[in-house]
Amino acid sequence: MPGSSFAAAALERAAGPTFVSVPAPRRPATAALAALRGTGSSSVVAWLPPDGARLVGLGSTATLAGSVSSRALRREADALLASIRITTHGALPAISPRLLGGFAFDPRARIEPAWESFGEGRLVLPRWTYGQEGEHAWLSFAACAPLTDVERAAALTELAVIHEALQSLPEEGAEVRAADPVRAHDAAFPGEGEAPEVWKGRVEAILRAIEAGRIAKVVAARSAELPLAESPDPAAIFRELVGRFARCTGFYLEMSGGAFFGATPERLVGVVGSDVETEALAGSAPPGSGEDLLESEKDRLEHQLVLDEIIARLGPLCDEIRPGETRTVELPNIVHLRTPIHARRRRAAGPLDLVAALHPTPAVGGVPRDEALRWIEESEPASRGWYAGPFGWLDASGAAEFVVALRCALLHGGVARLYAGAGIVSGSDPDAEWAETEAKMSAVREALGAAIGPTVPA
Repeated sequence: MPGSSFAAAALERAAGPTFVSVPAPRRPATAALAALRGTGSSSVVAWLPPDGARLVGLGSTATLAGSVSSRALRREADALLASIRITTHGALPAISPRLLGGFAFDPRARIEPAWESFGEGRLVLPRWTYGQEGEHAWLSFAACAPLTDVERAAALTELAVIHEALQSLPEEGAEVRAADPVRAHDAAFPGEGEAPEVWKGRVEAILRAIEAGRIAKVVAARSAELPLAESPDPAAIFRELVGRFARCTGFYLEMSGGAFFGATPERLVGVVGSDVETEALAGSAPPGSGEDLLESEKDRLEHQLVLDEIIARLGPLCDEIRPGETRTVELPNIVHLRTPIHARRRRAAGPLDLVAALHPTPAVGGVPRDEALRWIEESEPASRGWYAGPFGWLDASGAAEFVVALRCALLHGGVARLYAGAGIVSGSDPDAEWAETEAKMSAVREALGAAIGPTVPA
């Protein structure tokens, strides 16, 4: 196979932590995920944006655990990435090792059994990474120490097995199809979860607090549990979800404790050099209602609260903060208001510093932040887990990309747990906000399809 002798020579020369990349067949990323997760890896992670590098990681050379606000985690991540010697085949552009993973919405919240293996957060340096960007596709191997002869032989055998699995897939074609509109506003959402009247009671309590001047916005979230058919394939469900929402970023993490995945429209932050890109994404309406959304006083208020708060949080870490024009983003099941924001980060502000400063944005938390988080912690019946938390990657060059984990599901113990939220501000209507969460959950419900079983397991 191409690159095998290059990999063998690079691994033999490695005297410490190493990262070796060789050319690989270009195949549809979601098909690669489905094929490679069957190679026996204990963990699988994927990052599939509509633009930029698409990555599938297998196994774990190193795993860093901790909350997004942990300074120790940031130091560990910086030290690990700085220690790795990078070797890239001449047919490829420079390939940098990346830590991939995510974090809980609120590390202070109780960890429910379904989320125990995920914990407060984790960043994984995969043993193998299949990547593709532009015309290039590659396989990268990561090791944290020099390899013995036996370990080197095992790595080269794995390389051949993974390469063969990729080679056997159909060549890349029309991988992603357009989604049919999801008419969830007109249908009740099936699943076990909080009753509509209970959820609406929470919304009414938030509205009373807003009217009393105690808070400006709270994002009220709910969850639902759907039974799964025997041994569902999370990679197949993820592939369907990404296919339906081609303009969103797909994210995926599977471990022995379950699989968490989604296709989110919301970028948390992107960093390249000193350039920082983020966005305010708030205000929602049914498909085809973009013009009405732009003119909605309630939605413009919600959006402005989010925009102002994000700019304020960037202030201590960035200069030249410039918001762009507010426009609509139309997805198959919903329309959002979006304002891009560009800034220049100060030298002392690392990527994870920015993630910690921005999370949770008012689009998933509220305003003021601390008061909204207290409200969420005290009033929501179930922990959010990693729903609405940061998910993404950072690399050895200092670049990073994180999204907000929305339109997602956790598959664990024969059940799919779905999550959705709605921003409550002055003028919000409880019935309309319930319909909004219905639409958001239906994005994943439609992708689950035949994986849904007939009854909720006892």
